[in-house]
Amino acid sequence: MLKPFILTAVLALALSSCNSDQQQKTNTVLPPPPMAKKIPYNLTEHGDTRVDNYYWMRLSDEQKNAPAESRDQQTKDVLDYLNAENDYTKKVLAHTEEFQKKLFEEMKGRIKEDDQSVPVKDNGYWYYTKFIAGKDYAINCRKRNHGKPNRRKSDRWSSHGCWSRLLGFRWY
Repeated sequence: MLKPFILTAVLALALSSCNSDQQQKTNTVLPPPPMAKKIPYNLTEHGDTRVDNYYWMRLSDEQKNAPAESRDQQTKDVLDYLNAENDYTKKVLAHTEEFQKKLFEEMKGRIKEDDQSVPVKDNGYWYYTKFIAGKDYAINCRKRNHGKPNRRKSDRWSSHGCWSRLLGFRWY
């Protein structure tokens, strides 16, 4: 009769001691997270109305790209909130900074820096993606079916027969 009671008591004691050990390991006081203000905004589509409490965070391209001195109050509020969230994240994850760097370097070390995708034939051209060592982004390439690269004079990657979307050139 006492065996189930004693077993339950020992199990509860063991679980509570494990919990207190975990709390002692992470006994740091975290700052309170930033709370976004809620401003109800009604959106009606196809006769259905829903409330979006965070619609105020939506910025147009003009607001996003405006110089600092000509920003309106909404843009300032959104940027203040985002900066507060970034600061909170840095504070909360500060103890993992060394681990983050180590993990990043490990993942980067597993990626082949000068790689190329398998070419795909389309409309008389071979399309593929190429990575160059030391560059951050892939380069989209195209070659004519007989192997000559399709070059553009205004392209800074013309020696590779490639160009990047980031430079604004079309690759198709």
